Amino acid sequence: MAVTRTDNKADADALLAAYAAAPSDAEADAALARLFEEHAGPVVARVVRRKLRGDGDDEDLRGQVLLQLLSRLAEFRAEPGVRPIQNFPSYAAAAAYRACADHLRARYPQRHSLRNKLRYFLTHQTTFTLWENADGEWLCGRRGLREASRGERYRELREDPRRAAGRALPGRDVQSAGVEGLLPALLDYVGEPVELDDLVAALSEVWGLKDPQRAGGARDDEEGGAAAVELLAAPRRDLADELSQRRYLERLWEELLGLPVRQRAALLLNLRDALGGSAVELFVITGVAAPLDIAAAVGAEPEEFAALWNGLPLEDRTIAEMLGASRQQVVNLRKCARERLARRMRAGGF
Repeated sequence: MAVTRTDNKADADALLAAYAAAPSDAEADAALARLFEEHAGPVVARVVRRKLRGDGDDEDLRGQVLLQLLSRLAEFRAEPGVRPIQNFPSYAAAAAYRACADHLRARYPQRHSLRNKLRYFLTHQTTFTLWENADGEWLCGRRGLREASRGERYRELREDPRRAAGRALPGRDVQSAGVEGLLPALLDYVGEPVELDDLVAALSEVWGLKDPQRAGGARDDEEGGAAAVELLAAPRRDLADELSQRRYLERLWEELLGLPVRQRAALLLNLRDALGGSAVELFVITGVAAPLDIAAAVGAEPEEFAALWNGLPLEDRTIAEMLGASRQQVVNLRKCARERLARRMRAGGF
């Protein structure tokens, strides 16, 4: 359970106010860089590390959450009174929890189904309850219990859930106990509120729930998408530092404009972030290029591009229809664009 110290909250809120009221972009960037380095970055990293437990997507998901926070803060600076943000560390933690939940739901459908069953049980009886804390994390336990101390039995639940389940129901077959039989006994055995995600992970192991593994290779229409995003991210792993200078993204945009228009379209219209969403927004969020600039770069009329924006990234078949090319030609155009960009960025010292 994330804990936000009062001094951290006060400092973060002061930086947020300074960012919103900054009279120049340079001063706003300085406040924003500190806000991410000292508050958003550590909070998001802690939540993602805890919730994903090293499943290999930690870094990608952290970047996705920080990008979402960037977008939200840009809206906040433009109109701070319309959509206010209070307690920024808790706001960042809640964004990370939501992103982790979405990621785990997509990757582990059986665990998601179990999570729904637990939620249903906890909200349809009177002994136990389910609640959301200030950081957006869901907890469950006996009514009247609110403080989680993470004692020895809680650690046992996380580290050896089969042993914890056996001790909660001694002499019983935990495999056949079901939610109604095992869940109350397990919560009483732990004796303190439990994070719902910890409970889902524990019961998944006890009952041997197995979700299908992800495919080892990317689809043809995704070829180059992840690698292109790496071009954006690799030289500046510290997002706050990138905010303060934008030099890398500005140089990358210049090199993109030097590509043939069909290569730009094949790359930008398919450019994906770690979770499969559009990575083109990064240029807009950082102020390097406006949507109209991107429309011109891919050879689309403003009205046409506006209609496409919410559907980005596009599949290769759709891009092929726009360019009057085959699907394989689109893949080849994007590959050429990536290779050319990589050479030029290296030559420029990036």
